[in-house]
Amino acid sequence: MPYTINGQNIETMAETAPTSDRRTASTFSTSKYQTNGQTYTARTGRKFITHQSGYRYSNEVGIQTRFQRAGSSAFSVSRRGYRPTSTFRFSTQSTFYINKFSDGEVWASATDNTKVGVRIGTGAEDMNYLFFALCGGGGGGGGSSGTRSAGGGGGAAYVFSLITLRPQWKHEFNIGSAGTGGGGNTNGNNGGTSSAVVYTSKTNTVGSFYLIAYGGRGGLSGGNSGLGGAGGHTSGTGNNEQYFYTVRHTSGGTGGERGNNGLSCAVNFNNYTPEAEQITYLTGLGGNAGDSTTNGGGGGGGSPLGNGGNGGGTREDGFPGTGHGAGGGGGIWVTFSSRNGGNGAPGTCTIYY
Repeated sequence: MPYTINGQNIETMAETAPTSDRRTASTFSTSKYQTNGQTYTARTGRKFITHQSGYRYSNEVGIQTRFQRAGSSAFSVSRRGYRPTSTFRFSTQSTFYINKFSDGEVWASATDNTKVGVRIGTGAEDMNYLFFALCGGGGGGGGSSGTRSAGGGGGAAYVFSLITLRPQWKHEFNIGSAGTGGGGNTNGNNGGTSSAVVYTSKTNTVGSFYLIAYGGRGGLSGGNSGLGGAGGHTSGTGNNEQYFYTVRHTSGGTGGERGNNGLSCAVNFNNYTPEAEQITYLTGLGGNAGDSTTNGGGGGGGSPLGNGGNGGGTREDGFPGTGHGAGGGGGIWVTFSSRNGGNGAPGTCTIYY
């Protein structure tokens, strides 16, 4: 007979995974509490995932108080759906909803409350928390005038957070677009804002809670001082832990003034698990100036997910930012003519469990 808690099979209540899963196994997996003479791991090829207190998502299944040795707790097992990790599940550059249903399934969909799109979690997994990385759009580089080069666009802000899932809530993710580069003697356009929003009702916007990663600002044109665009910043990262728990956040790199490099931006790692798992990124480098004098277009600012575009050199347009959230380079001036700024890189959101 299986071991039960209040008449329910422990195996249907606990977080389990194949033995190859990176999360730490509870010793309950191979303990003397057996079914038909076999341990859980020997019988199924799976393991119970250990519970660790002190995390926003922590929830022990009840084994600590019911399965003891000499009157003391000997085991600890996480409740199902309360042990997120950094395994990739979904990524997009388009606005979407995370839909949690009463049957436990979790979907990423273009519309709210539908099982259309990408199923992130099964009913058996019954996910109650997810990690997500959110980045705004990079600012576009400015366009040059006939006498002055332009500044680079700013890099976008970035945030890595835990989100709470509930079937009765609406979970909306808006992804910022890339800022386009400015034409002749025109400022670059700002990168779009990315946001995660939790509404505590499916039917209206009452009780909404936000987490925002702003896009980078556009670089200024040659005729408008040629300054680089400011890097985006974050908002809502210090509150609303019932809905969001922010692990890391950073502002984007500032775009370079004409003749100057854009600033770099980096988040070395994210981890919020007992195993100290790391999601590591390369430093988002700022773009190089078109040349070493005030004649070159300014480099775009970096983001943790992309490198800023280089500023325009000899008779060149500014170059676009790469990856996600990086700013575009500014255009170089050309006598009696002008050059365009480079486009910023689009925003993005990635989901993990």
